[in-house]
Amino acid sequence: MGLIMPYELTCVCGNAFEAKLYEYVFSDDFPEVKEKILNGEFYFETCPKCKRLLNVENRFLYRDERNKLWVWVCKSEERCHKKKLREQLISGDAPIVIKDGYDVKYQKYLVFGRDELLALLLRKDKVLKKEETKALKKNIALKVISADPQNPGYLFLNGEKVKMISLPLRLSCHYMKDSKNRRRWLNFYAKGVNIHNSFSSFLSVEQRMHWKRVRKEKLIRKLHNEYDDFAESYAAFRINVQAFRKNDPARWKFMEDVEKIRIPRKIVFC
Repeated sequence: MGLIMPYELTCVCGNAFEAKLYEYVFSDDFPEVKEKILNGEFYFETCPKCKRLLNVENRFLYRDERNKLWVWVCKSEERCHKKKLREQLISGDAPIVIKDGYDVKYQKYLVFGRDELLALLLRKDKVLKKEETKALKKNIALKVISADPQNPGYLFLNGEKVKMISLPLRLSCHYMKDSKNRRRWLNFYAKGVNIHNSFSSFLSVEQRMHWKRVRKEKLIRKLHNEYDDFAESYAAFRINVQAFRKNDPARWKFMEDVEKIRIPRKIVFC
């Protein structure tokens, strides 16, 4: 099943208890553990006193023999140490080192949190990608928008095996004060996230290559990844088409073509 180690957890009710958490997962030999990772059960422990479910993140190694994947899954909060952790992974000084006795070349990856692991598996696990991509694209995405500008909301994607992927919505600083414009912005931004994200993009291979070229010509913000950048550009395009066209003709032309894409997955407000 993998390497399991005891950890002491403390519930919000104040109860401290011991839980056995995975540090090493063999996805091929124990598919039931992989299923728990896909549906989210892997990340929850139950407090024996109050029965509350605790969301627990723990570093673990995910090993997939069929696809030759070696993934070091770290906590989301450890992203600020990404450079140091990546150096450890490349050098082989990660906490858990594979020693097989034979030479096998693995694809090594470092990810932070469940969502990044799922995004990687949907790209690299050929069987999962084939089985799940269609389901992810057809299912309804639930949109939760908060009135709090500091926490705009989330878009939740849901597949057959992969359950409840949460994609955070972002808020442009230009729309922080006006609640009406803020709502419009978040609605369009959510639609942009729905169209192009790391789990189920509706852009074709050619369109994605085109988008990369457009971004390279005029990168709006260096810290944006291609998905955040797409959603923000799509929202800006929908908010004011004429201003967007004047400011960035290349992105405007790209978004005009995006509007012609058929998006089978609809968004509902929740």
